[in-house]
Amino acid sequence: SSIVPKEFSSCSLQSFEKYMLSDMPKCLTNIPEVSSIVAPSSCGNGFVEEGEECDCGTPESIMLSLALLFPLQFKESGAVCRAVKHDCDLAEMCTGFSANCPADRFRVNGYPCNYGEGYCYMGSCPTRENQCKAAFGPHATVSADSCYRMNERGVYYGYCRKEKGSHVPCKKKDIMCGKLFCTGGKEMPEDGSLVSFESCKASFPRNGEADPGMILDGTKCGDGMVCIKGQCVYAEDVFRSTNCSAKCPGHAVCDHELQCQCEEGWAPPTCGSSS
Repeated sequence: SSIVPKEFSSCSLQSFEKYMLSDMPKCLTNIPEVSSIVAPSSCGNGFVEEGEECDCGTPESIMLSLALLFPLQFKESGAVCRAVKHDCDLAEMCTGFSANCPADRFRVNGYPCNYGEGYCYMGSCPTRENQCKAAFGPHATVSADSCYRMNERGVYYGYCRKEKGSHVPCKKKDIMCGKLFCTGGKEMPEDGSLVSFESCKASFPRNGEADPGMILDGTKCGDGMVCIKGQCVYAEDVFRSTNCSAKCPGHAVCDHELQCQCEEGWAPPTCGSSS
């Protein structure tokens, strides 16, 4: 036949078994001394050779052995795989059928944070206090409200937004959503150049760059109100998140994308059973 055999026939196997049992050939049954192996040491061949303390075989054979000894088991559904890190974070739970933790999710936009000083916005809790500390160091604080009246002037150190290169002044209701004013801390800001008057300090960009000294979107500017694009608006008008969690099943809450997520310790997808 022109076909090259790839396996022993049953007759050959029986003949070989008979030979092994009856003759017990020494060349196949005696285990040679490692010192008698005439070959360079090779890591991964399963023999402890000269210069080696151990040799467990190839990585593939090791992984196979481990898999046989410790069969893969996923953590139960509802087990926490990523714990809460801050006020605006949500814990992520194992699904029970995957080794990967679900994507990081955050509290619904508008959720109160930092002891009521701010509202969650896209996973963070922006406050003017924290922004001042980021700009001028940990000892900086927010300037007096009187400083923010500068935002009604419409100049590079006091405005709400830019249109076609011009600084648009803030309306009175929006002055807490324009330029950020701080006091104390380091003399110079972390980014941009310094402008100061009396106890008010702010920063402005160099060379026409994006202005690092503006109050961030999502910052609280009143009860139930947040800054969005230089305007102080009702949070609900922007986020549409009121009673969102009431639409979720079981022990679930709305996240920053208005999707239902299980509360900590409750198993997805229904969030009806605890882990």
